[in-house]
Amino acid sequence: APAAGIASATRRDPHSRSEFSDLEVHRDNGGGGEMAKRTATGEKAKDSAFPVRAVSRAIRVLQIINRRGNPTIMEIKEESGLAYPTVFRMVMTLQHEGLIESESSRKRYRPTELVWSLVTGFQEEDQLVPKARPFIQELTMEVLWPIAISVRVGDRMMVKDSTHAMTTQTFTNYYPGHTLPIFDCAAGKAYIAFCSDEEREMIFRSIVNARTEDQRLAAMIIQDSAYLDRIREQGYATNARNAHTDMGRTSSIAVPILDESGVKACVALTFFDRAMAMSNAVEHYVAPLRATVAKITGALSRG
Repeated sequence: APAAGIASATRRDPHSRSEFSDLEVHRDNGGGGEMAKRTATGEKAKDSAFPVRAVSRAIRVLQIINRRGNPTIMEIKEESGLAYPTVFRMVMTLQHEGLIESESSRKRYRPTELVWSLVTGFQEEDQLVPKARPFIQELTMEVLWPIAISVRVGDRMMVKDSTHAMTTQTFTNYYPGHTLPIFDCAAGKAYIAFCSDEEREMIFRSIVNARTEDQRLAAMIIQDSAYLDRIREQGYATNARNAHTDMGRTSSIAVPILDESGVKACVALTFFDRAMAMSNAVEHYVAPLRATVAKITGALSRG
C-alpha cells in the first residue's frame, strides 16, 4: 500500500524527519540560506511567507511525471536532482492522494484524471493553440527551424505548443508544459518588456527565487530600463547561447503576441548557434516571425 511505502522509506532515510515531522520554510538569498522551522512541538515559524520545501518538491515531482508521461523513480530522480529516498516518498504520497498511478507491468508512474481537479478553477479564456498552430507550422516549413508559443507562469515561460517534432534542426523536443526561466530566454525577455508596469514589478520581485547565479545575473540585466526600451523599440527580444538548455548550442528570437489586455503570449524561433550569427538570424527571421504573429493576432481577434 502507498502508506506502507511511505513509512518504509521514512525508516530507511535518516533525514526523513525534515520532510514530514518538521514543516520547513526556507529562503535562498543568493549568498546564504535562511531557514525557519515550525516543528511538531508547535514552535512558530519565523516567516510563513517562505515556501515549504516538502510541498515544493512534491510539486516538482508531479510536474516531471506530467511532462514525461510515465517516468521511473530513477528518471524522476535524475531530472529533479533530489535524493532517491526523497523522490520515493514524494511519489508514494502522490500515489496515495490519487494524483498518479503506477503501471501494473512496469515500475513507471503516470498522472491520473484527478490531476484535472487542480485546474478546476482555471478557465482557458482563448483558443491560442488551435488558432496559432497552422501558422507556426507554416513558418517552420518555410524556415525549417522550430517555433514555440509560450505564456508566463510565475517566473517561468511555459510552452503551450511547438513545432520541434516537425524538424530535425533541433536538439530537444519541447512539448507543452515545458518551462524556461523567464529571465534567461528570448520569450521571457519579450514578455517582460511588453507587459504592464505592475506585472513587471511583480515578476522582478521573484528574482530572490532565481535558481542559479546565472539566472539572477540575467534578471538584474533585464531590470535595466534602457535594455527593455530597446526591446520595445525593436519589437523583438533575443537570447544567445541558451544556457538553460541544449548546453548553449542554440539561440532564440521572440516576438510578443499583443492584444488590448497586454501580452497574450510570445512566439520564439530557435536556431543552432553555430549556424549563423545573431545579427544574420535577426535579418532573416524577424520579418517572418512578425508576419506569423500578425496572422495569429488576426485569427484570435476574429474569434
